[in-house]
Amino acid sequence: MAFFGGGDREHQIVNKRFKALQTHDWLRLKANFKFQIVEDVFRSRVPDLLQWVLRFSYGLLYGGSVRA
Repeated sequence: MAFFGGGDREHQIVNKRFKALQTHDWLRLKANFKFQIVEDVFRSRVPDLLQWVLRFSYGLLYGGSVRA
């Protein structure tokens, strides 16, 4: 509309909607970045840590002493 000889009013409408789109896209990208970090921690780091804790606690409970 504003690209094909539209008036000043059409140009303002397009700019306003484009700014709203940019703001929405920026918020979406920022949220994705934050949640991607959290998702990475819970998908790859927590299972390994939990497995290590379970193995260590099992070894302490049922492994006997170091001298045995």
